[in-house]
Amino acid sequence: MKAIHIIVKGRVQGVNFRRYAVQRALELGIKGFVRNLANEDVEIIAEGNEENVKEFAKICSIGPSAAEIKDCIVKDAEVKGYKGFGIRR
Repeated sequence: MKAIHIIVKGRVQGVNFRRYAVQRALELGIKGFVRNLANEDVEIIAEGNEENVKEFAKICSIGPSAAEIKDCIVKDAEVKGYKGFGIRR
């Protein structure tokens, strides 16, 4: 089990990024959450098997078609044992 913390910067709010992340996480069996931050970045915590977590990070660095990603910062995180993947407010 691997966990990562992702911060996505750019035009990532108001472009369905959170919904996109949820759909992709569910496809890959990723657990955790996605949320908008006050500074207009998007934060994601993702847990799962190492291969799927790496694939999910790549997907997040591309984003939905309306997004304009300027940076995607990925760091290792502590596994917390999330039960699902959803949007936090």
